[in-house]
Amino acid sequence: HAAFIRPQPPSLTGEMGMAVVKPEFRSHGLLNRMTDYLLKEIRSESVIGVYGRAVTNHTFSQQVGMRMGMRDCALQLAFVPADVTFRGITEKLLHRDTAIVHFMYVHPPSRGQLCIPAHHRDMVLRLYENIGASWELEEHDGSRASCEQDDSSVRTGTYTRMAFAHIDVMRYGRDVIREVKARLREFCLNRFEVIHLYLNLHDPCTCVFTSAFEELGFFFSGILPGVFPGDALILQYLNNVDVDYDGLRIHAQGGKDLRDYVKKLDPNGPGR
Repeated sequence: HAAFIRPQPPSLTGEMGMAVVKPEFRSHGLLNRMTDYLLKEIRSESVIGVYGRAVTNHTFSQQVGMRMGMRDCALQLAFVPADVTFRGITEKLLHRDTAIVHFMYVHPPSRGQLCIPAHHRDMVLRLYENIGASWELEEHDGSRASCEQDDSSVRTGTYTRMAFAHIDVMRYGRDVIREVKARLREFCLNRFEVIHLYLNLHDPCTCVFTSAFEELGFFFSGILPGVFPGDALILQYLNNVDVDYDGLRIHAQGGKDLRDYVKKLDPNGPGR
């Protein structure tokens, strides 16, 4: 089984996932054949790209993604619940497993204007280079006054079984910090263990507010094109979850560099 999860508007990026081959039928190239078929179908869709999440307790799915042309763009710590099993690979997880997100352009844009927070600029540009963004990047900034003229709009989503939630800032406003803080507190009280914050990299207000969100305990995860439909800067928050960075098995050097960067910024990581 393998699936392409079509995007919901306004997103322009779809997810390839839920791939599984029974243990007795492995080593016959079935996963490669399924993903080749899906990629052919995806090229007829009105999307700019496709992404997938690969676990880090082994590197098999990461290697399949690389063979397709996908490249690492985000590290989602503790994304996979500990009760997920991988027959013939890892029978039981000892703790929540980290997912590495890889992405590939299908119909890349010709140009893009981005607002990259200054303290993440180098890593964000490296991630864009890694996924093959050969289109023109134009950076711009915003002012706090211009970002506080209206009320904010925040969208949320939850996946109870995974103890995962996300917060999407759809429009910045004078109350955006208060709104995000309130949603974060609500998710933590309801024992969601992993919370992601999606910020629009095409909105100059992202440069204004990213540091304030990080003061709430969010920290860098990576990027994902085509989410708003603009590209997203992803921040992550861990609610009393430990991460064994040394135990993450990452195949590509770009993913390893991203792991080291995230580890350095984790407010509860080693040495903090």
